[in-house]
Order: sequence, then structure tokens, then C-alpha cells
Amino acid sequence: MQSIISLTKLPSLFNLYLGSLLKRKPRIQPTATASTTPTLKISTQINTRQLTQYTSLCGVDSNQTSIPIFYPQVMAFKLHLLLLLNKSLPFPVMGLVHKSNDVTYLKAIKPTDPLEIKVGLESLEKQENGTDCHIFTHVYVNGELHWTAISTYFYRAPKNNNQQSQKNKSASTLKPQLTPYSNKALWQLPRNLGRKYAFITGDLNPIHLSSLTAKLFGFKKTIIHGMFLAAKVANEILPKEAVFPSRIDLQFKRPVFLPNQVEFRHSNTRFQLYPILDSKDQNTPMLLGKVEYHNKPDTQLAPKNQTN
Repeated sequence: MQSIISLTKLPSLFNLYLGSLLKRKPRIQPTATASTTPTLKISTQINTRQLTQYTSLCGVDSNQTSIPIFYPQVMAFKLHLLLLLNKSLPFPVMGLVHKSNDVTYLKAIKPTDPLEIKVGLESLEKQENGTDCHIFTHVYVNGELHWTAISTYFYRAPKNNNQQSQKNKSASTLKPQLTPYSNKALWQLPRNLGRKYAFITGDLNPIHLSSLTAKLFGFKKTIIHGMFLAAKVANEILPKEAVFPSRIDLQFKRPVFLPNQVEFRHSNTRFQLYPILDSKDQNTPMLLGKVEYHNKPDTQLAPKNQTN
């Protein structure tokens, strides 16, 4: 039976990152399951100062009475780190790649609402060159589920000298659309954007802070947070007046380096992000995804996961 750990407060970012740096690579493929890995739970309030800084940096409409669709992910960040540090998930946290996020915003969450956040392991899925770790996040208001998400992180296993490198066959149903999009927007991403987002949200992964620290982890330049891009996507593609339920399913296809200039292309239901400055690879999307939203009272939009 799956255990639930109720927290009264979260560890400091310093301790979480220290644990992340010290956590070693697994000697064998992880064998944890949802039933053997504890679910983490905490009751909390929204930090309105952080929320204001977040909406300002991401260009989100600050006049909304509900919080932005991806902000609960920011609130759950420490819980994700804490879960990934669990010994049953022997991943080197700093080596994980954030592959995708599937978010369903079922009912409005107001900045003053008391929240209960639960984070746990949905499943581990073996791939040819590693493992996908699917983590669920649920946010409740007065005992009722208002927001849910599945975040997928990829751990690349060390290459076997006797094996040839093969493509990851992770089940990805989202493919780049060949037809041109009529709606386009140009985004300017300045050099210091990663640092700004990091210090607001607490996501201080070194790959986001400077080119020097990014190079220590194998990247040529600073990389912007995927969840910053997600916030920008939501601001562009969702109706200005919030509707519920709403769902955004997005996949991060390759790093977005800073500084950068990118083009966001979308229809009413699909979107893609393309580089402008990279003349060698302007036809491969940096991220892509789809959106669903309904504003009829009798409409049912089921989240990807609603258990636990």
C-alpha cells in the first residue's frame, strides 16, 4: 500500500540542492513503483509576492482573479525535488531532462485559497536508452481537486560499449504539424532571463544561471527554464478570460539557449516554438503541444490522472 508523508514545512533550497549534487548515479535500472514510493503532501498558502513577480516576468495578465495555469507547478517544485531525492528513485537529479508536462486546470484557484498539494510517482517507464519518470501533482482546495499534472523527467542510462546508440521510443503522440500556422508571435529572450526566473521560483539549476555553470553540465550556453516557456505558451494560446476546465499538454524537444529570438506558432488547438537565429535548424521545433479548454457548465474535460 502506498504511504503518504505529511509535511509541515519543506526543506531549504540549500539542503535540496546539496542533496541533488551528492546523489549518485544508479548502478542498475531503477525498480521503484508507485506503490513502493511515498506520496508527499503539504498544506500551504500562495506567496502573493512571488506570484506577482512571476506574472510580471512571464507577461501573464495580472488582472485575473485566478492564478495562472502553470503556477501550481512552481509551488510544487520543492516537492518534486524532495521526491526525486528519495532513495527508491536513485536518479542523479541534476542529470534529469524535463521532457513534458500535461496540466489540467479543473477549477479556479484564487490567490487567497488554502491549498493542499500532493506529489508522487505515477510510474517509471523503461526506454531503450534510459528511463522516463512520470510524477503526478495534485492541488486541492478545501478537499476538492482543482489542478492536476503529469511531469515526465528522463534519465539517460550510461551507454553500454556493446550497444549502438538508439533513438528513444518514448510514447510521444505529439508530432510537428506540417501545415503553416496563421498565428505567430516573436519572443525576445534576454541573456539574464534564466537568472531572473530562477531567483523568483527557486529553480536554481546551474544550467539556467550562466554559460559558465551550464558548461559544467555539458551545455554550450545558458538554457531557459521549460516552465517559463510553458507560462508564455499559456499566455499566448488560452482565452484572456480564464475558462475551466483547461488543459495544456506540451513536450520539450530541445534546449532553448540564451540569449535567443524565437517564433511561437499556433492554431486554436496546437502550438510549436521555433528558433529564429539558428539558421541551421529552423525547421525543428524547440517545443510543441496541444491545448483544450471548455467554458460550458456541462462539459467534462478529464485530466490525464485523477487518482491518489
